[in-house]
Parts: sequence; structure tokens; C-alpha cells
Amino acid sequence: MKTIKNKNILKYKDFEGTIEYSENDKCYFGKVLNIDGLVSYEGIDIVELETDFKNAIDFYLKTTGNK
Repeated sequence: MKTIKNKNILKYKDFEGTIEYSENDKCYFGKVLNIDGLVSYEGIDIVELETDFKNAIDFYLKTTGNK
């Protein structure tokens, strides 16, 4: 998996997603860019964020029938 591009973007299977941090919640979160609908992901650290991002993309592809 390609991960951080420009330190603010995750990339996986031709999808990109944001990387943001919540001081209040002490966790990272983001959303997949340039798709219809909202697909979000989160993690307590960058490794967990990347894993959830990958799982979110795979689930999106499975449920939408896209490949």
C-alpha cells in the first residue's frame, strides 16, 4: 500500500484520502476523496489509520461492485 503522499494524503488502489488529527479525541481520521457518498476511517496512530483506510476502500469496492 502506498501511504503518505505530501504528508496529508493516503493512496490505495487509485483512491486517495485525507489525513486529519483531532486533538480533542486524540485520534487520526479522514475521508476518501472524489467518490459519490462518504467513506471515512480513523485510527489512534498512522498505522491504524492506514489499515482502516485500506479496509474502508476494500469494503467500498465490495459493496458498490466496483473493481
